[in-house]
Amino acid sequence: MTSIQKNRIRNIKEEIMEKKALLIYNPKNLYYLCGIEGFGAVGLLTSKKFTLFLNENDYELAADKNPDHEVRVEIYKKGIAKDTIKEGLKKGKISEIFVDNIYGEALRNLENAIGRRIEICDVVERARMLKTDDEIENIRKACEIARKGIELARKIYLSEKRISEHNLAAEVEYFMKKQGSEGTFEEGILLACGKNAAHIHAKPSDKIIDGAILVDLGAKFGNYFSDFSRTFTERAEDNEVKKHAEFIENLEKICIDKIYDGMKISEISKFADKKIEENGFKLLHSLGHGVGLDVHELPNINNNSETEFVEHMVFTIEPGIYKANKFGIRFEDTCVIKNGKAKIL
Repeated sequence: MTSIQKNRIRNIKEEIMEKKALLIYNPKNLYYLCGIEGFGAVGLLTSKKFTLFLNENDYELAADKNPDHEVRVEIYKKGIAKDTIKEGLKKGKISEIFVDNIYGEALRNLENAIGRRIEICDVVERARMLKTDDEIENIRKACEIARKGIELARKIYLSEKRISEHNLAAEVEYFMKKQGSEGTFEEGILLACGKNAAHIHAKPSDKIIDGAILVDLGAKFGNYFSDFSRTFTERAEDNEVKKHAEFIENLEKICIDKIYDGMKISEISKFADKKIEENGFKLLHSLGHGVGLDVHELPNINNNSETEFVEHMVFTIEPGIYKANKFGIRFEDTCVIKNGKAKIL
């Protein structure tokens, strides 16, 4: 376990405070805190200690990564985390319980099993918003791979007139893996042409590519993601599409140039909204999102955000416009706040 991970655990302990317990089910949160991912792993964090419950197969791996016992590791048995909390409640060591990643019926079942109301807590997700230099370097390398993937997509788009959306996406994904990507989005590369691109998260189809094309992809390096979108219009016959694409591409650059350390996230989101509405459209999704261990994480770049941009925050900016049965246009880059300003990674 690294000194950075030890500090992360200590910082979260301070946030939790006395007599509070946080159940951690999100595997990315566990990896962030202790560098360990195990199938079905559960973490229990209090102000006093951090206990990680793992299956037998992952137990030895955890011991290798935890030589100084900063984290207490136990073999997972059904109900052990709940029983540990119930024992803490009984002894008065725990008074409030939080959980990071359970909702709906699963949350109600957990509350019934423990016999106490449980609150959702995003303290780890909020800590993940600020990246270390090592995290930023991993994301930068993921950006390099993704950028090469974007370049290949454009090259094939221009040169192969009878390729389908599906086959183009497959070629690009395979290429990025050869370049060192550990994977892409859970749903794969988003790639669509013409009216198919009007669907915000359009998946590739067997349609032969013609007209403009929207490509949304990311690479993964050292467990960290990148995220990019481009719209290519060289084969579009409709000048309206080309005009709108130029507007969105320029708007993305303007937004990135305006962002600075301490700026309210809602301010840049409202600015983009206004510019898009002035051109007769509405921004149908958030202007962007955080990027890291997940391709979509905090902060949310939208009009309702109360968060500010701060140094070492990594996020995307992705303005887009969509016209049903006509086209979809989006430009997106992964950025970081460095030396007070937003920079494209």
